[in-house]
Amino acid sequence: MVNIQIPLSFQHEIFYTVTQIEVDEKTDRKTAALSYPFWYEIAYENGIAGTPPWQENINQHIKAFMQWWEEHLPFLDECWDERDKKKAAPYMRLGLAHWLCTLFWMNERPVPSAEPEELIAESRKLAHKPINVEERLSFLLEYPNYFHSYLQLKELYTEVKKKEALAKRSRNHE
Repeated sequence: MVNIQIPLSFQHEIFYTVTQIEVDEKTDRKTAALSYPFWYEIAYENGIAGTPPWQENINQHIKAFMQWWEEHLPFLDECWDERDKKKAAPYMRLGLAHWLCTLFWMNERPVPSAEPEELIAESRKLAHKPINVEERLSFLLEYPNYFHSYLQLKELYTEVKKKEALAKRSRNHE
């Protein structure tokens, strides 16, 4: 097992309540990225990531996040049908982190921080983003475990999928 320090900028209570994570040395990067919020940003800041996904193989990494979301939708639907916020919370947390990675990476940028103010400010600068992303993101970060947040996150995944197709096309033509 390896202890990895979570940078202060990612130590936000929505995503982490600890200052380090313990990762099995045998865990591949894709599995780690799907298991820990902002894995690549954290690994990059710790000097262990190699080439970051916002610089290379963006499509492949975003596809993994989209698949993760699709695979977990039935479970999340069940949680919300049962009004079980506690059971849904870790999946909402990961789903939101994966969506943020998708949003920033499709713009060829790392997620800057887990701090809401910085996320919202930096999202304003993105070329490819859903409409009113700042207000919607503000709501999600303020109330991550509400049913309406789940509905908003579902809609944002649908919208970012369309925006990613446009961003991908522009990346391929450069």
